[in-house]
Amino acid sequence: LALSSLDSASIGVVAKHHVADIIHKHDPDATKGVPIATIAQEAGIDSRHLARILRSLASQHVFLELAPDVFTNTRHAGPLRSYTSTSCVNAYTHWTWDVLPAASKLDECLSDKEHSSGFSVAHSGAARALGGVFWDVLAKDPERGRIFDEAMKEATEHISIGDSIFEDVPWGNDFAVKNPKGVFVDVGAGAGHQALRIAPKLPGWEFVIEDLPNVLEASSKELWTTRGSQYNYRLVPQNFFEAQSVKGADVYYMKHIIHDWPDKESIQILKNIRDVADPSRTRLLISDIIIEPALPPTSSSAPLLANLGGGSSMAHKVDMIMMTLLEAQERTKAEFEENVLAPAGWKLAKIHKIRSHYRLSVLECVPI
Repeated sequence: LALSSLDSASIGVVAKHHVADIIHKHDPDATKGVPIATIAQEAGIDSRHLARILRSLASQHVFLELAPDVFTNTRHAGPLRSYTSTSCVNAYTHWTWDVLPAASKLDECLSDKEHSSGFSVAHSGAARALGGVFWDVLAKDPERGRIFDEAMKEATEHISIGDSIFEDVPWGNDFAVKNPKGVFVDVGAGAGHQALRIAPKLPGWEFVIEDLPNVLEASSKELWTTRGSQYNYRLVPQNFFEAQSVKGADVYYMKHIIHDWPDKESIQILKNIRDVADPSRTRLLISDIIIEPALPPTSSSAPLLANLGGGSSMAHKVDMIMMTLLEAQERTKAEFEENVLAPAGWKLAKIHKIRSHYRLSVLECVPI
């Protein structure tokens, strides 16, 4: 475990320099291999250094060394290729560009007596490693920002199993039945891909896509004009730290928003929605990971831990990413209820568990 950062760094190199793409171009059938000199020349990396990196990864079955200094891809290299259904190349680059340096500052953050007991993004590992608050760093570096945006798209594609995030919530059997002409607000929507996928399950509903003006102009406008024009939709500029402009909607939906913020900021975001909620019909849906404590095995989980041990490890890794990048967190059920929902005027009514690799759930909340 202590040396796994070296594997991460190696993956980062081959992802950034598109090594798997280069190999596939010369050896699409993965049968003859490609000389390291050819790979290195196209990647722009010294061949002796790159050979050692590929050999280390070949020892873990990511690549295959068919002859000395002749490499090809294995099936495990699939996520390192661009423009494939399994591609995670931008996510891997983000993890090594941003998360790895931030994680290296974790002990420094926790040992800082002045700030270690607080939760401030200004004193996060990312702020120390990257020279500023993570969101500001992305805004000032277009290429870094582009890779992060693409990484989030890849994560969204792979976080759930198939279309489970759209199938495991009873959209048509619950929400649509209760109000055939409701209003669905996607808060902090980005381009609005989630709402676009949900729209067919709620025919007759109006979809409101909320985000900052530059986000709506850069991505939401094109997406909904080209792929969502058949739906009843609006693009509404909205900073979720300010008063919510759409009042009394049936559903306010937030995907991977609350996990980006410490409790204080999360409460403010949720209070702004509570202030305009209709107590009789509004429901808040929070799509996030629910962390399970690593308790001893139960009769149903043995020999695994109660939280399924390695089966839930990715959820805990995402929690650590939130800590190092943003001083934020994934939360347990109790932490959701006690630390952010109740103080903001919400009650957890139901948890929709999503078939996923990350222990993803949709928390259905009602006003109190």
